[in-house]
Amino acid sequence: MRLIRGLLLAALFVLVILVLASATLLYNVSRPFTRLRAQIERMREGTRFDAARIDSRYLEFRDLAETLEETSAALQRRAEELRVQTERAVAASKHKSDFLAKMSHELRTPLNSIIGFSDLIIEKDATIGSAKRAAFLQNIAGSARHLLSLINDLLDISKVEAGKMSINLEEMDLRAAISNSVASTTPLFARKKQQVELELPGEPMIVRGDQGRLEQVLLNLLSNANKFSPEGDRISITTRGSGAAYRIEIGDHGIGISAEDQRRIFEEFEQVYAKGALSSGTGLGLALAKRFVEAHGGAIEVRSAVGQGSIFSVVLPRPVL
Repeated sequence: MRLIRGLLLAALFVLVILVLASATLLYNVSRPFTRLRAQIERMREGTRFDAARIDSRYLEFRDLAETLEETSAALQRRAEELRVQTERAVAASKHKSDFLAKMSHELRTPLNSIIGFSDLIIEKDATIGSAKRAAFLQNIAGSARHLLSLINDLLDISKVEAGKMSINLEEMDLRAAISNSVASTTPLFARKKQQVELELPGEPMIVRGDQGRLEQVLLNLLSNANKFSPEGDRISITTRGSGAAYRIEIGDHGIGISAEDQRRIFEEFEQVYAKGALSSGTGLGLALAKRFVEAHGGAIEVRSAVGQGSIFSVVLPRPVL
């Protein structure tokens, strides 16, 4: 009898120990599971998983919590990247829609001028004096050149986007490209009585470049200086060599560009002035200029402030001897 009682007490003691052990184990397992579940719920709501909140003596739980934290961080990074890409896609779509709407107007304007003055010459040929005829023809020629410029910009950006823009590099003197560009834009500056100050070095400025493309860059910058500067303004073109590169700077005293706008003017379909008298053009000139300069291994930069004018710099590497 005493033996049986001893066995029963021993069994009861073992049972109590097992119950206590089971309760302890259950507590140590269920508590981190509960916290894991709560953290996962917070993850679904967009809150980052915090492994430090999963307090457990078991290595498996800590490893699982750290893995979930890494996964949570990766998901948040992906979500942020997706948000940024979506915003960019929406903005790009809006820019392109605005661009297409604007281009329909830009293309119609010179076409209407060409058609209108051509019809006048055809219909009233006998009554039009020589001076008026010359003025009509001059208007037609100017509108045609403007239309050609618009179409060339559209074709060029299409080639750039498709990766089919050809750059023919050969040794050339930058001074010739600068002089040609200034000569081509002289009528623009003359119409607004603007003075062009050109400084060229006596020695050659040899680079490996595509002269046609570089002249296109300079023509765009000079045209912008003319367009955004007041009548009678002074436009400066300076050059200098700095180490392994040449720098061409085109400065004006025009309306200037805000810091915010400076970050976007080299993007496709972007224009600082989308409406009004200064909104003419495709909004592709600076984007193309940036692409062309970078294709030469160079860079294009701008320093400007509203009301204080702008200085656009084209930096091109010297050829390695």
